[in-house]
Amino acid sequence: MSASKTIFGLAIVLVSFGAGWAEPTLSSQWSMALRDYAAGKYASAAAMLEDLDKKGLCNDNVHYYLGLCYQSLNQVARAQMHYQWVYTYSKDARLKYQAQVGWQQLSKYQAHRTYEGQGNNFDRPRFG
Repeated sequence: MSASKTIFGLAIVLVSFGAGWAEPTLSSQWSMALRDYAAGKYASAAAMLEDLDKKGLCNDNVHYYLGLCYQSLNQVARAQMHYQWVYTYSKDARLKYQAQVGWQQLSKYQAHRTYEGQGNNFDRPRFG
């Protein structure tokens, strides 16, 4: 197992234990969302995290992982919104820093992105 996977796994464990859950179903949904995120199932993870947020589990970890999911799904505006939430409301300096780095990556990406000449068939005229 690579060092980065080990560190990521430890980060998930630390975040999970630090959240302080009030309801077991929320805890299991959180675990499933983290598993989906780790497996690259970002849309599924984002849906579960959004559901947790709607159920009242509105915390910096949920919003940070939502930012990561939306960044991986190339949904820049949504990712920025969640990174901004973490940076504004989190009391965890490490998480605030990670949200700031995520925001900066998205800003660089957004500044260099172009919408013309993408090579798709939609930007070419069609003839009868």
